[in-house]
Amino acid sequence: MRALKSISSFLASVLLVAFTISSGIIIYYFVSTLPRTQIQEVNIQSSRVLSCAGAMFDIKNFYGIYIRPITISNTQNSNTLTDYQVLVTLDTASLISQGKMRGDYGDIRFTDSDGKTLLSYLIESGCNSANTRIWVRIPSIPASSTKTIYVYYGNLSAESSQDFTLTTSSYIGTEFYTTCLGDAYIRIASYEDGNVITIYRSDTWQQAITQNLNKFETYSYYCNSNYPFYINSSKPISVTIDNIAPSHNSDDDITSVYTDKIWLRIPRHLWICSYDNNNFVRIQNASLNDVWSGTLNSGECYNATYASLSAEFYYINATYPLTIQFGFEDDNIYGIIRGRTFPNGTQIYYFYSHGFTIVSSLYPNTYVKIENLETGAGNWEGTLVNEGDYIRTQQISSFTLYSPEYVRMRVISDKPVLVYTESDSASWGAEQISSISGKASGTYFVFRVGWGTRYVRIIGTEPGTSVTISGCISASTILAKGQQVEYSCGTSWGLVKIVSDKPVVVFERGQAVGEDISIVLPYKYTSPEPIINIGNEEIFPPITFNLLSSGNPSASMGNSFSSIIYLKNGTIIKRDFDIGDCNLGKDCILSPKITLQLNSEVPIERIEVCSKGYPLICSQYKVSWILNAIVITDLMSDFSNILSIKFYCKLRTRYFLRAYKKVKLV
Repeated sequence: MRALKSISSFLASVLLVAFTISSGIIIYYFVSTLPRTQIQEVNIQSSRVLSCAGAMFDIKNFYGIYIRPITISNTQNSNTLTDYQVLVTLDTASLISQGKMRGDYGDIRFTDSDGKTLLSYLIESGCNSANTRIWVRIPSIPASSTKTIYVYYGNLSAESSQDFTLTTSSYIGTEFYTTCLGDAYIRIASYEDGNVITIYRSDTWQQAITQNLNKFETYSYYCNSNYPFYINSSKPISVTIDNIAPSHNSDDDITSVYTDKIWLRIPRHLWICSYDNNNFVRIQNASLNDVWSGTLNSGECYNATYASLSAEFYYINATYPLTIQFGFEDDNIYGIIRGRTFPNGTQIYYFYSHGFTIVSSLYPNTYVKIENLETGAGNWEGTLVNEGDYIRTQQISSFTLYSPEYVRMRVISDKPVLVYTESDSASWGAEQISSISGKASGTYFVFRVGWGTRYVRIIGTEPGTSVTISGCISASTILAKGQQVEYSCGTSWGLVKIVSDKPVVVFERGQAVGEDISIVLPYKYTSPEPIINIGNEEIFPPITFNLLSSGNPSASMGNSFSSIIYLKNGTIIKRDFDIGDCNLGKDCILSPKITLQLNSEVPIERIEVCSKGYPLICSQYKVSWILNAIVITDLMSDFSNILSIKFYCKLRTRYFLRAYKKVKLV
């Protein structure tokens, strides 16, 4: 009798939670409800076990109520893809109209195959449409295999978590679209042995040439026309286009990249600027002989002048990414500067101005600071209010023919921008314009042209591409795959906006042709690219508990309460919904709240909730889990009325027993 009384007293003072595995063994955990007692473990007999129990944590936000699997098939590619960006196209218009997704898309989240590890993503274009383009960076896609990731949405209180580092351009790939110019060459450098390069004139798809290259071998193709070209390689290459003859001291233009390693043909001049301390840099010529090596700190730059470099290919390799400007500098300069982007969209650029600095916004209300780090001339600080607004400031006021002029600069912005530098003479120079996502191809572009009459060339990459251009150009057209069109903007620094329903590639050139150099951005980064397939939408199911009162075992607490199971920062947790009236003639006790976490290695099949009192009444609930993931259950009730909750595991496992005793607190 004394033993029964002791047991009864003990049950009254603790919440008893029993995890039952499929073999019938119950594993008990206790939580003390008395402020002057604690539960103390006194003995352990254990063997290897997959336990259903875990730690406690707080409930905050969650990933989303809705989930869709995304299958990435890399079965045709023998290469493992590391930190690879895949394009996911979602019908956000339907989701928003159904109330499943927020109108500003802030609730979108992507996770890796484990359903927990968040992945970086960036929305390129097409918001609230049937074809919203979203880039997702995958840490690793196995060679000759298939990988599954997940997209979540439906958390209406979530904040946007886009990662703008995905806008950082890459320069090494396997497929490229480029325009050509009069007297121009397409310059190609190979990064692996046994590389087969094929060049086509893309408006006719007539093959121009096939060339085999080994690692670090290079090739220059004389395109000498205004036609578009498509370049395909069996292994990675980098590509530039130029018509600069260094023997002509007036053939001048520059371009830039932001990277830690690349092969480039440099006509004569080179400037490199570091964003990190202790950044070791090595420059090697085509024979892999060192031309220069040294260490740069943050904001420090190195430049090679006339006597330093002959016109050939160079390999630049650094510990950390650099801004690399290269070309031939004199008085006819127009070039885009590429710098560092941070996850929140903040950008910083270290570079050399060749006369003027132009900053054009990609997003409204963009803060910009322009700093001349040598003379202070042309400093500016302010906000560009509208998308496409720009500021142009002058750093160099006099130019000498056949002599380079440049000054070291820094530009800071709180959102992504485009940064240009130009000199004071003539409408020369050409550049490829990246899409708003930083990629070679895209469906939305916004930029400012240079000084004087400028021309914009657009190349289609898919059949039947609808294109609309606005700003200083007003036009619309339908492009075939590989077809090129050109339009004139007669306004200096005129605004250009391009919207298309399929990806296009964009170049800008000056009125005069013959002094041009541009990096060519990859259309595709590997061959063949992974195939993306989006699965059906699923919803995390609610769990309903009908908790019974010990005072009246036949009386329910009234309205059931439900919980949605979801993910947060690598852990699946639950969001509660209102319980409503308890209908027991007394107030419901909604606290304290007890949170239980279950091991993800033990999939849960059903849950049983039992009340105290006589007779013992238990209710079982079948559970269907997505990803066989961790399950969190919050118990919100007068929990002294609950005798036990049993989680029935699908896996058979060995067990452990733990004995506890109650001790007085001193």
